[in-house]
Amino acid sequence: MAVNPAETNTPKSPTNTTNPITNEGTPNEVAVNLAETNTPKSVTNTTNPTTNEGTPNEVAVNSGEPRAETVQGLKTMEQQKTENAINEVQELQSALSEFQPEQGKTDNSVALMKNQLRIANALLELKTTLGDSMYALIIGEKQTEMLAESLSESIADLSKMSQLETQLSSNTAEIISNGLAVKRIPVKMQPFTPDAMLELTPQQRTKLASDRAYDDYLSLRKEFVSIASKRNEIESQVAQKRVALFRAVDADAIEVISDEMAELAKTLTLLKSQESRILSSIERMEDREAYHVLANQGIAPTQELANAPLDPESLSFTLNGDKKQGNRYPILTTLPKGLIFRIQVGVFRNAVPDYFFREFSPVSGERLTDELTAYLTGFFVNSAQANDARGQVRGLGYTDAFIVAYCDGKRITLKQALEYEKKGLCTLRTQAEVLSEASVILNAQESLMPTAINIPKEVYYTVQVAALKNQDNGKLKNVPALFYLQSKTGLYKYNSGKFKQMNDAKQQRDALKALGYTDAYIVAYRDGIPVNFKEIELALSYEREAKNLSLPTKTAVNTDLSGIEPVVPKKVFYAFSKSIDTLLLEQMDVYNRMEAFVYTSEALRSAPLDANDISPLLAIYYSDFNLSELNPEPMEIMSIQDDSNAFPMVHDFAIRSQIPFHVTYSKESRTRIEFYPGSEANRASIRKLAEGLTLNVILN
Repeated sequence: MAVNPAETNTPKSPTNTTNPITNEGTPNEVAVNLAETNTPKSVTNTTNPTTNEGTPNEVAVNSGEPRAETVQGLKTMEQQKTENAINEVQELQSALSEFQPEQGKTDNSVALMKNQLRIANALLELKTTLGDSMYALIIGEKQTEMLAESLSESIADLSKMSQLETQLSSNTAEIISNGLAVKRIPVKMQPFTPDAMLELTPQQRTKLASDRAYDDYLSLRKEFVSIASKRNEIESQVAQKRVALFRAVDADAIEVISDEMAELAKTLTLLKSQESRILSSIERMEDREAYHVLANQGIAPTQELANAPLDPESLSFTLNGDKKQGNRYPILTTLPKGLIFRIQVGVFRNAVPDYFFREFSPVSGERLTDELTAYLTGFFVNSAQANDARGQVRGLGYTDAFIVAYCDGKRITLKQALEYEKKGLCTLRTQAEVLSEASVILNAQESLMPTAINIPKEVYYTVQVAALKNQDNGKLKNVPALFYLQSKTGLYKYNSGKFKQMNDAKQQRDALKALGYTDAYIVAYRDGIPVNFKEIELALSYEREAKNLSLPTKTAVNTDLSGIEPVVPKKVFYAFSKSIDTLLLEQMDVYNRMEAFVYTSEALRSAPLDANDISPLLAIYYSDFNLSELNPEPMEIMSIQDDSNAFPMVHDFAIRSQIPFHVTYSKESRTRIEFYPGSEANRASIRKLAEGLTLNVILN
């Protein structure tokens, strides 16, 4: 009969609109997951807490669209808003398609509105596919607000036309605006920023640097930075696709781009989920603020911690209220001389992990056969002590625990032991003598043992998405944090992510199911061995308590601090350009209404534009311009700020020069012109201007 151990204490864990230059127009893989485990198996009179409770027998790989956000199968209020907006947009598009301007005239207002509706419809369809949360990850709030505002103005203008007034309801603009609205995403503080008031003494820094939890913190922080780097790359791709969507005219192209953006949104959702999981793990660390300080000061973890030898007093039978770690269970081949009693708590085929038997000490093993090892606690010199200890151990849940006895190191029956005790047929020794000899035996045995024996290196929950006979051929490439473990039967078990909390694993599982991997389910591993949830909770509780306990020697994983600093997001820049043989002054005024252009080499060219600043209006207004992606390398910017009455001369220089520029406005309502020189001659011209007007030039 297998006995459950005592339960562990697991912690609970510029925007003006003008008339545009009119633009006219694989089969799923299914594999059987053969349940298996290499968990030490209980054989007889055991208290093995790792009995397998079963796992799903099948897993299939599916790739389907996630369903839109619903509440008990009903449309949410936001879904209804989006649907209403789509209906309004499509009714307007239908009305405009039949609109006929007066003979010999074109109506730029209608052309503008057609383009606005085209983009609005594409965005609303995306929102319907993705739901509010994912939509907000790829479409900016400012961009939708500007589109809704300009569309509202267009509707107000066109509502006066007799051909359209019957198709426009009084609140058409409001309905479309509500549908386009983006759910606000809270701005989070920069992670890993310590409390400004926290100061550490040299002694505190030394102690914390030797803390195992600090090493774990650095591993989590490096993992976060790695995921954030991937997220930044995906966000750059989103920015590129968004610009392409705003400029796309062909319906097929719009559909392709929208599908690509939807996939990117799903990936972003998973990456953000992983970031949140890591930050939550760090947030649960008691000394996280101090770890922020250590890491930001460049202090790496202490590489080695010494392990003190056992002394006789430490071998007295004890119930461990704090459930100590660093419990190595040596396999003894000799025992103290004389009559000895011990309590057997389990027999196993394989060496048990260090988080077993934490409720009492000392514990050591005894080889019974080539395959079986018994684990025992205590060194008692009389049967009364042994009886009392057996009662305490059984009270912890090890109800099959029983007394075994030895005479001069040889196991004898309890009946023999009681007779020997009564008649003095085996030497009776004092407790101090037995514990002293036991400490010598154990220390000698410990010196022969690897310091990390039986201490699990990695325990975690994960989400299994497939069990395949052959390695994946790329169909799982979109699964985040994908890895596999090969079972004894040869199956390749593919999993997503490694988690220390069941809730985090559930979140990953649900996210994967939403992406179409409907048979994804949670499993647990210890050093690559599948174990059940009861054991994994024991192991994770063990890990969480590590920083408060005495551990055997451990080499830090993080030998340096490379990879702990957040990567600066890569920006994507574009420039509008248009070939023009002859340019009139009044034409320049038209072109410069939404962006600043310079005329050079028979072409108009804008300054570099951040992809995130290219709005639907900008895309519509300059729809007949070329839009080129620029080299991602850092760009040199020379700025002159409005510090004197001479600033109008700077503005005049900018307009007449051939140096690309932007006019920006600071929070203090101060105007600044940013030049993108690109050559030494242009740099010299800007410096000469500033010197002549006694103005300062700000670099980058």
